Amino acid sequence: MRLRQTYCSESELKEIATFSKWIMEIGDGNNCSVFGEANISIPTYLMVSRHGDPISDIIKATYPNLGDNHDNKDYLASRAILAPHHEMVNKLNEYMLSQITREQVTYLSSDFFENEKGKPKSQDPKISAEVLNSLQIPGFPDHEIKLKIGVPVILLRNVDQSSGLCNGT
Repeated sequence: MRLRQTYCSESELKEIATFSKWIMEIGDGNNCSVFGEANISIPTYLMVSRHGDPISDIIKATYPNLGDNHDNKDYLASRAILAPHHEMVNKLNEYMLSQITREQVTYLSSDFFENEKGKPKSQDPKISAEVLNSLQIPGFPDHEIKLKIGVPVILLRNVDQSSGLCNGT
């Protein structure tokens, strides 16, 4: 977390310090078990009031006026939602994308096997295309990705540095 303004009141500085300590304890594994799932006590002041759909509520609380600011890098960089699982990240991203009124394009992964030389080979009858498409492998993109012009994408790895498709590392 980086402080972006220097004119904080004493109470704001105390709140920032308390939050920083709490989030560091979580990151260090002091507030939960290191392995598996665990319950974490979240301070009430950090919680979003639940009035209806929790996904809609947290996005509206974290990203007010998203439709008007989706291409504002400072607006996006100053906010974040932490999610415990990839499935929740997908739900949040899907909802956020639906709030932006731009044409959507869907890209699908390849659903065939390659031989050792990189050439397509006949489909293995034991593994259907549906099974391949349903796989969610850590570090690999899902079978389907939806994009809209002007909506930022974060690359987790360098794809093609000469074309500018890199993550900054």
